[in-house]
Amino acid sequence: MVQQEYWAEMSRSFEVWEHIHVGMELSTVSLRGIEASDDRAVAGAINIASLVHGTVAYGGLRNSETVFLQLAAGEGSRYKMLSVIIPVAVWRQIAGTAEPGSFKSKIIEVQTKPQVVA
Repeated sequence: MVQQEYWAEMSRSFEVWEHIHVGMELSTVSLRGIEASDDRAVAGAINIASLVHGTVAYGGLRNSETVFLQLAAGEGSRYKMLSVIIPVAVWRQIAGTAEPGSFKSKIIEVQTKPQVVA
């Protein structure tokens, strides 16, 4: 199997907004919205806090500690796949007993900092 070029490394949740505590006030910061099938958008969001929107093409266990959801790449995409890596404990909180493969064809949004993995 070809090594993945781009991965979306997930933080610890699927929250849409990131809250930052400033003094005694709570402010909300909007994340950059990008489409997983848009090569240019993904490339421009590397290491930038983003909200990645995409359709799950495949899901499975990466190892005993993590699961992954592979997002569908655009036609003629320059990257092999864009994957969301999720700790099993977090997956169970979000998905309960559902298996990662059951998310195939579902549209998801993930708060993340896309990163390149060689």
